[in-house]
Amino acid sequence: MEVLELSGLLGQPLRLKAANDYSIQLPPQMIETMAPIVATRINGQTFGLRDRGPLWLVFPYDADSRFRTERTFAASIWQLTDIRADDAP
Repeated sequence: MEVLELSGLLGQPLRLKAANDYSIQLPPQMIETMAPIVATRINGQTFGLRDRGPLWLVFPYDADSRFRTERTFAASIWQLTDIRADDAP
């Protein structure tokens, strides 16, 4: 959340893109203090493109059932390459 605030993107719809050109719009309503996070490690180890890395947007699925929805799973973009303001209407 701090990175979005510092970049002036907090409260705006975001466009996230993966290495394979998959992209999603992440509405500001899905951004909370503790979720989502951009994971850089799995079990303490960095992970590469073959393992869905090196960056993966994830939510705390086990913490609350509201994070276990199709919308949230679709937003859990792996091989993340870009996060930008979404200028699309």
